[in-house]
Amino acid sequence: MMKTKMFGIILLSAMLLTSCATYYITPQSLQSQLRKAQPNGQFNGIYQVNCVDKNGAEKVLPVTNHTGVRITKKDDTRQTFYFVTAFLQDSIVTGSKSTFFPMPIKPINVNDIKKIEFQH
Repeated sequence: MMKTKMFGIILLSAMLLTSCATYYITPQSLQSQLRKAQPNGQFNGIYQVNCVDKNGAEKVLPVTNHTGVRITKKDDTRQTFYFVTAFLQDSIVTGSKSTFFPMPIKPINVNDIKKIEFQH
């Protein structure tokens, strides 16, 4: 029992110390940046994204295969996926929950987006 508690405390501490930073962009900025994508197979070919941190400071975020994006729609439903798989077709954002094999998200209309968060 004591070992289980100790393991839980260590695990929780490790998670808190290695948490990801969150950055934000507007739906218009997402649309503009995805329009500039130069697709390379299943990836969008975007290597950096312009965003802001929680204090509003501008940041150029390098995009890797691990960069996650969470889109909250106006009805408060959320979609989380990898940014390298994000594409824009007309005003519809598509993407995949995996970079290894297709796991498409439900397409999202840019006009329905309330908030966009990047995890890096």
